[in-house]
Amino acid sequence: MVKYKLTNVRFTEEEHEALRHLAVSEGRSMADIVREAVSSYLEHKVGRTLTEDELENDPFFKVIGIGSSEGARGSECHDAILYKHTAHPERDLGGPR
Repeated sequence: MVKYKLTNVRFTEEEHEALRHLAVSEGRSMADIVREAVSSYLEHKVGRTLTEDELENDPFFKVIGIGSSEGARGSECHDAILYKHTAHPERDLGGPR
């Protein structure tokens, strides 16, 4: 089953009116037309869109969250931690600021 994320998109009055008329004439929701347009745009920009199954089962995304860091600031100071080189070792490795 497809899961949707709620978002807020702003249109000009002209865009909104045109979209509303298109939705009524096609018997579809405005949201359905916008999703179709976004999907088409993404396919054009990146070649194709990933399916929900592809996103959930892609091994690349399985690495998220498997690591740990030194101190509480690992995401901020990853270069210092990885390369053990920094101009401010105490600050960059989670020490006092």
